[in-house]
Amino acid sequence: FEYDDGEAVRPSHNPKYDTSGPTSDDRLIQRLVALFQFTVPGAPMLYYGTEAGMFGADDPDDRMPMIWDDLKYEAHTLGAFGQSVPEYPIAFDHQLYDYYRRLIQLRTDRMALRRGDYRNLLADEQSQTLLFCRRYKKEVLLIALNRGQEQATIKLNPADYGLPVGKQMHLVFSTQQDQSTARLASATIRTQKTGLTWDLPALTGQVWNLELDRSGESK
Repeated sequence: FEYDDGEAVRPSHNPKYDTSGPTSDDRLIQRLVALFQFTVPGAPMLYYGTEAGMFGADDPDDRMPMIWDDLKYEAHTLGAFGQSVPEYPIAFDHQLYDYYRRLIQLRTDRMALRRGDYRNLLADEQSQTLLFCRRYKKEVLLIALNRGQEQATIKLNPADYGLPVGKQMHLVFSTQQDQSTARLASATIRTQKTGLTWDLPALTGQVWNLELDRSGESK
């Protein structure tokens, strides 16, 4: 990424920087970034309009007026310095707004995300995957992110990281838009002594829950 990388993301210094509207993959990446932001230690912060689907580069392209749900807007056709860009409709993004609401609820419901320990479990540059654990008392969460354009297979030996074996993990959050309560509840993985393996779709993030009892052993 070149996110916030000095002059590379400043239209005033880099005339080739693309300030046109986000693609569908761009939105999937935004969901991944948001999931990472809401699951690592520290309080997440959103710049105004991010939850509504606003976009832009660094100054002066990040000072556009807020998009409101009850107003209609002309399409985006000009870049930061008046150059023509592909036409892009401007409207309040309800799906993205609901996604951020779910993220906030996830962080509110899961104490491990607010006060838990953090531990990296896997970082694979080739497959562009990241797996880390947040743990607080009897709650253990595994967060898996796939930035790659291809499905990735996550392989992990739970015993190497002090995670119990022979127990089920339940999917509690996914960046995929077709998420439903029933679909999440039916998604489970059993940790095995031989290792933990599952397939993570491209440009997708997931949060898995493995609860512990009061003694710290898995249920």
